[in-house]
Amino acid sequence: MDRQRPIGMGDLIRALQQLLPGDAETRHAIAAVLGFGQHQAELPMPVRKPQVIEDTIGRKPDPASASVSAEGSTIDVQEGPPVPAQPMRSDLTELPPRKPVFPDVNSLDEAEDDDEPVMPLDPLFVPSWTRAIIASALAMPGAGGPLDIDWLVEDLARGRAVDHLPTLPRPTLVQGVQVLLDLSEAMLPYRKDQVWLLGEIRKTVGDDKVSVLSFAGSPLRGAGSGPQTEWAAYQPPPRGTPVLAITDLGIGVPPRSAEPATASEWLAFAAVLYRYGCPLIGLTPYPPQRWPTVLVGRFPLIVWDRGTTAGAAGWQVKKGG
Repeated sequence: MDRQRPIGMGDLIRALQQLLPGDAETRHAIAAVLGFGQHQAELPMPVRKPQVIEDTIGRKPDPASASVSAEGSTIDVQEGPPVPAQPMRSDLTELPPRKPVFPDVNSLDEAEDDDEPVMPLDPLFVPSWTRAIIASALAMPGAGGPLDIDWLVEDLARGRAVDHLPTLPRPTLVQGVQVLLDLSEAMLPYRKDQVWLLGEIRKTVGDDKVSVLSFAGSPLRGAGSGPQTEWAAYQPPPRGTPVLAITDLGIGVPPRSAEPATASEWLAFAAVLYRYGCPLIGLTPYPPQRWPTVLVGRFPLIVWDRGTTAGAAGWQVKKGG
């Protein structure tokens, strides 16, 4: 003989949800039939969840769907507060002024406007290789290297007196570097890369040993550390200081841009630095296939690209071009 399952609170809840009584008296009667008369005062009225009406911002709901009927009960859909329309600018003078094409080189390290989203930068050099590349490209021969055994043996074999211990030259960054940043329109896509690379150069060489000048096209057209209106004739650094020019060498020519630098201008600039005893090193984002032929071999050129390694940069500087 099957035993009847006892009536539980779940049965009462399901009955109320199915029948949806409209008043307290009916709810109490249902509860009494199911044996819950002693709990009549505690019975809540079941509420059916209202249908969600999806609507676009700023559009009034369809009157036909302004309310949802639930078996005789009507649930009003409250319309939210109106969305204020954004005022349109009628005067172009209210817009923020456009940044100059040739900004102050000292402002390159400053962050962009706070209300503009900052996109992550994927540097042109592999970040973990960058400082080694910089050191290989800018290190100049210096004293204090390892003992020159071959020279010492040669002196002793010829019976010459050894009055000092000869040493081999050791690469050093003690001379520092002068960095020339090309701020022409052709280099605009690489502006953030220039800022990032300049920071890495300062970390590698030492901030007090790095001087920075900006120019457009060719340093011989004028250079300086302030706004373009304050640029003057280019001044070389102290003798022996390497000069790193971060430039496109006049390869990139945007529409309606200023006249790009010519290969002859770069050859003349390299000659000026040679007279002052300052080696010129070019860093360009363009591959060797696009380099001006007359510049190849005249001074070291390094590709500013992910494929460049410290060994490749050092080899270019060592062979002189």
